[in-house]
Amino acid sequence: MKTINERISECIDALGIKKTSFANKLNVSQAFVSQLTKGVSSPSDRTIADICRVFSIDEQWLRTGKGEMFKKVSEEEELEQIFSAISTSGDESIKRVIRAYWRLTESEKAGVREMIDNLVEEYEKDAFEQTSTTSITATAPPATKSNDEDDYDPEIEAEVAEIRRQLRLEKKAKISRASTYGNTG
Repeated sequence: MKTINERISECIDALGIKKTSFANKLNVSQAFVSQLTKGVSSPSDRTIADICRVFSIDEQWLRTGKGEMFKKVSEEEELEQIFSAISTSGDESIKRVIRAYWRLTESEKAGVREMIDNLVEEYEKDAFEQTSTTSITATAPPATKSNDEDDYDPEIEAEVAEIRRQLRLEKKAKISRASTYGNTG
């Protein structure tokens, strides 16, 4: 049976993040996370609670290995977690987007929802393609990937992809506004 330390390491792998990112999100040092994953240190009850809260890990699974790794959360709970994270983050852009959305007319909101549906569809397609690629490259890393962790960061690559999607969305919105307002005259 796996130890809690091995399950913490398994969480990091399943989340597809580096130990540094895992540590930052828990507000602990990367060295401490390394000690945890190597079995040198044992997690405190607070660390276990933080891991479960921050990454939606099922506490029973983390402590015992029984059940599923990730907690099943309702859509409402997921939204609460998202809005809580947004409100405490320093991301003023997303806060402005949400405020602006609530000020739109219903027809404008319908247009935004349509663009979001397209964005989600594209994101899911990209995520599926990334998963397929990841499973292939996980066993044989590309020759260009350096052993130095700072050269390649999947989180940065994901952020770049998200920025590309946002730019596409903005471009579609501009085109939509231009066609909507351009045809009124």
